[in-house]
Amino acid sequence: MRQFSLHLALRNLNPKRSAFSILTLLSLAGVAIGVLVLAVVTAVMEGFERDMKDRILAFTPHVQLVRSVHNTQAEPWQEVAKKASKLTGVTHASGVIHDSVVIDNYGQQRSARYKAFDTTDPLLVNRLESMLHLDDYPTSRADLGYEDAVVISSPLAQSLGLFVGDTFQLISTKNFQDVLA
Repeated sequence: MRQFSLHLALRNLNPKRSAFSILTLLSLAGVAIGVLVLAVVTAVMEGFERDMKDRILAFTPHVQLVRSVHNTQAEPWQEVAKKASKLTGVTHASGVIHDSVVIDNYGQQRSARYKAFDTTDPLLVNRLESMLHLDDYPTSRADLGYEDAVVISSPLAQSLGLFVGDTFQLISTKNFQDVLA
């Protein structure tokens, strides 16, 4: 079987049959270029996937400790974070607030997910800093301290016509009834 395949390949590549050998070489070149393009596209897509995972997982913890709304005797989050940091395998612990909000910019509203974290934590600030588009928005910064400031995504800012330094309202859906009253 092996000799037959070799014989067939040599016969079709034989220069005596110039029409077939040129077509064969063009076919081989086409397949080679196709495989090369496929390999390059796959490598680029893997790079994008890795980058996207890094960005998403930068603020996604492996474990979340959630306080029950029915537990009024819960410890402050700082104490829980200290205890969690002492556990084997835990590299970092911090408090985070999650909420659904409505962003109101002079009558234009969009719903969004709100995530607040301790801005005195350098690890979280550095992670946020790495996600900022400083080329497009050079005055952006992640270390917001205790100011009334937020970082929002570029697509959300563009849809609301917002720029760095603009003022808008964040309305929590948890107290939506109070706002509407």
